[in-house]
Amino acid sequence: ILAEKPLCQTLQEYESLTALAGQSGVPIHIDFARQALDFYQLIHDKTKDATSKSLYAHFPGGMVCIGIHMLALATWLLDAKTFKIIRSGCGKVHEAKRSGFFDLSGHITLVINDTMLVHLVATEKEEIFSVGITTEGSAFTVFEFAQKMLRADAAKNITLHDIAIPLTSRLTGTLVMDFERNGKFTLLPDITQSYLAHKILFEYLKTHNL
Repeated sequence: ILAEKPLCQTLQEYESLTALAGQSGVPIHIDFARQALDFYQLIHDKTKDATSKSLYAHFPGGMVCIGIHMLALATWLLDAKTFKIIRSGCGKVHEAKRSGFFDLSGHITLVINDTMLVHLVATEKEEIFSVGITTEGSAFTVFEFAQKMLRADAAKNITLHDIAIPLTSRLTGTLVMDFERNGKFTLLPDITQSYLAHKILFEYLKTHNL
């Protein structure tokens, strides 16, 4: 099963679906497609052995619709095992994506694995979409709308790279071919791998009575 995100509305529902997937032997994968993009795979590969990491993201669309994507990206890039929300806030509730669909602006700061800082800011309007990760030896900043990436290394070299974010239809085709070739989705996380991102979101919403 390939599911949209967030998968459900509560942590209890998520845990029930995880148990059902395990009992039935039917895998559930979540459409966190950034993990399938080559430049994020490069960042993951180049930073996976770093002992010190921090991540920030500034994005439009809201804490739920896009925020869950950023949480999934952060937990993947930082190999998250634990988290603690140290500060958060919510702003204006707004209609998003389509009529009758609502989201909210807001921010969240959390610590991953006791040492790694993550800061996410969601805005209502489409302005800047940037994601940055810094380690003791490198730094990457992705500008998704501009389709550019800055890369810095310990030798103080800074380079600008073009990146490609494919149309949804083309990316879907890539994922389908991945499934046909491997008999499973290897480019997308499954329900177990996506658990922590959903748990953070649900805790954030509960904190703000949403």
